[in-house]
Amino acid sequence: MLQREQTSKSFKSVTNLPEEVDTQVGAKVMFLDNSLISLDISNGSTGIVTDVMITGQPKVAFPTVNGIEVAVLTLWYIEVVGH
Repeated sequence: MLQREQTSKSFKSVTNLPEEVDTQVGAKVMFLDNSLISLDISNGSTGIVTDVMITGQPKVAFPTVNGIEVAVLTLWYIEVVGH
């Protein structure tokens, strides 16, 4: 699992993404790794923010060939919800 400093360094070296972003329900997001490939969510998969947790983490619905997969996303880890 990558620490924030490692993740920030690797993304900053190849992107112009900010350290933090504000999210809101309805925002489109893109998944940037293959850690959920078993759920058909992979690098480049796009989803819609369906909720923002009290911690600020977005709950995202990703369309897949098997239906809709919902995940709560953070910088350091992903927790699959309802699977």
